[in-house]
Amino acid sequence: MMGLMNSFSEEIDPNRGINYLDIHDNWALADRFSDADWDGRKHVDQAGVRIAATLLLTSLGPLVIHGGTEMLRSKGAAPLMEIVKTTSSGDLAYHGKRDT
Repeated sequence: MMGLMNSFSEEIDPNRGINYLDIHDNWALADRFSDADWDGRKHVDQAGVRIAATLLLTSLGPLVIHGGTEMLRSKGAAPLMEIVKTTSSGDLAYHGKRDT
C-alpha cells in the first residue's frame, strides 16, 4: 500500500519517485509471470500481468512503460551467461537475461 501511495518516510515529495514494472535491465515482466522455466515465450499468467499493470497505472508519481511490456515481450531466448563478441571496432558484451 505504501508503494501505491508513494508514502515512504524518506520520500520528500510523492511525485518524485519513478514507478516501473520492468526496464532494460534484468528479467522482462512476461518472464517473471511465466509458468514455464522463466520463459515468457511459452506461457504467461496474463491475469497477474494485468493486475501488475493496473497497480502501476494507478500508482502516484511518474511511470515508465518499457517498450514491449504491453505485448508481453520476453527475454526467454537470451542466454543466462555473458557472451563477448569481437568486432573490428572492439568487443561487444551481451550480459544475457540480466541485461539484454
